[in-house]
Amino acid sequence: MCRSPLPHRFGIDRHHIGGTDGPANRPPVGRPAADPRAALNAILWVVVQGKRWHHLPPGHPASQTCYNKWLTWKKDGTWQKIVDELGSELVLPPA
Repeated sequence: MCRSPLPHRFGIDRHHIGGTDGPANRPPVGRPAADPRAALNAILWVVVQGKRWHHLPPGHPASQTCYNKWLTWKKDGTWQKIVDELGSELVLPPA
């Protein structure tokens, strides 16, 4: 007998988990991911211009997308690597 009645109850057995019906073989859902380079350009525009996210000019990814990408990069250390790599090329506005 299965430990949990939940998988069997919904017609899922252990053979389906990780098999050919797994997440890797499903078609993608939702919007495609934003181009990281386009998001980086938008983030740099916000940082250098000292503007708010919702003031991004047309042609950039959505402001919420760029903000979320920046937040993710800030949390995982990627943003600091970008700032370190750009060094003096990245001119930040006076605080």
